[in-house]
Amino acid sequence: AAGFTAVPHIPARFVRNIDDLKSRIGNLAQEAGVTEMLVLGGGAPQPIGRYDSAIRILETGVFEANGVMRIGIAGHPEGNPDITRIHGQAMLLKAIKEKQAWLSANRIGGFIATQFLFEAAPVAEWARSLRAEGIDLPIHVGIPGPATIKTLVKYAAMCGVGNSARFIRKQALNVTKLLSVNTPDNFMADLANLHVSRPELGIAGPHMYPFGGFDKLFDWLGPKLKR
Repeated sequence: AAGFTAVPHIPARFVRNIDDLKSRIGNLAQEAGVTEMLVLGGGAPQPIGRYDSAIRILETGVFEANGVMRIGIAGHPEGNPDITRIHGQAMLLKAIKEKQAWLSANRIGGFIATQFLFEAAPVAEWARSLRAEGIDLPIHVGIPGPATIKTLVKYAAMCGVGNSARFIRKQALNVTKLLSVNTPDNFMADLANLHVSRPELGIAGPHMYPFGGFDKLFDWLGPKLKR
């Protein structure tokens, strides 16, 4: 009603069974008019039901039966320790290929929403490797909104963010900076440059993480949205 596109996140490992999934997706689609969703594996060590990955709930037929027209999937430019520790890095690529094939077979639009990170170089290399493997989904890069260094360090540790978090950890070593607010202006500028100078990478836009709260995020975004 406010003019936004609602994109609920559906984590497979938090779905109990097929009836639970049908109820959730049915209510979102039929009662709230949702046509776009982000389908994830979910970060729980063990699933609460029978589904342990995003592809398992996609394959149920529930999404297309409810008229969902666009689905986002997860991307990990700096790896996912929960997966790579057990299955190796190749499993992440295999999973994206499987989900892209499912989207294509069901004629559903798709995109990749990535984990958050702090610099553009890992994104460029990762996107290049995806394109070389035939993955052509547009990429929405995870960007941490304005937040204190202390908050960013906490989320980086929780989410297993990799090498690009070195910048934030280095800032955290200076106690006087722990409560200073970091904004991703340089990161955004570098991504914009990739979008323009290397269109073959398919960097389509940002996926904002409001770790510092919505007020800080919208105050920072406001002037940029008006340009």
